[in-house]
Amino acid sequence: MRMRCFRILFFVLIVFIPLEKMLSAKNDEKTTVRRVKKTLEKLETLHCLFERSYYIKVTDRTTEISGRIYLKKPYMLRVEYPAQTIVVDGEAVWVYVPGNKQVRISEFIHDKESFPTPLNIFEKYSNDRKIEFAGIEEINGKVCDILELISSNPEEMSVKVWVDRKLDFPVKTVEESSSGDTIQFVLKDIVLNGTIEDEIFTFVIPEGVETIDLRE
Repeated sequence: MRMRCFRILFFVLIVFIPLEKMLSAKNDEKTTVRRVKKTLEKLETLHCLFERSYYIKVTDRTTEISGRIYLKKPYMLRVEYPAQTIVVDGEAVWVYVPGNKQVRISEFIHDKESFPTPLNIFEKYSNDRKIEFAGIEEINGKVCDILELISSNPEEMSVKVWVDRKLDFPVKTVEESSSGDTIQFVLKDIVLNGTIEDEIFTFVIPEGVETIDLRE
């Protein structure tokens, strides 16, 4: 009977205690960054869904896209969303635009090819900016630590990164310009280091599509 009462009390506490109190033992920014970098060092593959929104303040207009990302180190990437498909096979970049019935092929240049995900944004800014802990929030049911990456230049983009505590992986970013424009990126259904066949990174040109090969 005592054990049953204990279980009921435990359930009530879990359900009703506010998130900020239940997680009062927050991670500090140095610990969070160290854990994320450790995860990134071990990262071999990534498969997830994404949602990206771009808000332009002067027009008060938001553009949204959603799709799927496959990544396999060292240099393989596939990004799919309705407007286009981007495939990097390690040697070439294929950009397919269904609306134009056109695919462009260009040479892969290692330092220039990337898709702006929370992973890339974290890697871009975390070494050069001051990092401060900015709170705790749930993203798609996952508890996340919020990090603010502060630039010494007020004209540069302000950046916040949400790190999934369980995965130790960046799952959301918000970048805001000095003019008030914002870019928000959210990853979900994340699979780290799962099996991804190389065939995913082979682009098959659909029938009737114009091919523009910029390598020639």
